[in-house]
Amino acid sequence: MDKSFIFLAGDGDSIGRKAGQARLNDDVEALSRISQAINAGNEIWASYALRYFGTVIESGGDEFLLSIPVEALKDLEQTRLTYETCVKATVSVGVG
Repeated sequence: MDKSFIFLAGDGDSIGRKAGQARLNDDVEALSRISQAINAGNEIWASYALRYFGTVIESGGDEFLLSIPVEALKDLEQTRLTYETCVKATVSVGVG
């Protein structure tokens, strides 16, 4: 089992734009829904990292940075799909 750790960075796609539109339209309900979705999405990524004894280095708004073992990559696609289902938005991720 490889215990090498890598970084995984992510950013929710178009979520900031949706939040900005809600602010401009004074749509408090939409902004609240978006904020709750972002928080739920962050929890999905935090749980993913912790499941593999990784760490959340940074998590704010719709962006995150994790340190995870290489073996966690086997569940990356499923986690990304879980995020999309929960947040109703795609997420771009980078591994390095």
